[in-house]
Amino acid sequence: MFRGGGNTDTNLTPRPGKDTEGEKRGLSTFDTPEKAARPGEKVQEIDVAKLGPDLEAFKTPDGHVSIRPKDDSKLGDWASQRGQPNDLTDQVRQGRVGEAKRT
Repeated sequence: MFRGGGNTDTNLTPRPGKDTEGEKRGLSTFDTPEKAARPGEKVQEIDVAKLGPDLEAFKTPDGHVSIRPKDDSKLGDWASQRGQPNDLTDQVRQGRVGEAKRT
């Protein structure tokens, strides 16, 4: 999966509000780099099989993949700590296998 942006605590943590509700709640990733970022922008490549033990991935038919806690009640707390070190953000990093620039 691919996440547009850099390898930062802010980018690898869901946003409060927008990312905490609905079918696509969680940290948004995509099945292709083209869906994740514009040409020339960074993308983080994430292997969902390597995510930490408290996270899981949900794919929708349009290629969107949400990474969220297995215990959905922890999503709001995780998002509220965006930009700060956090165990769930570290678990996303466990699945990170590379960084590239989208062509």
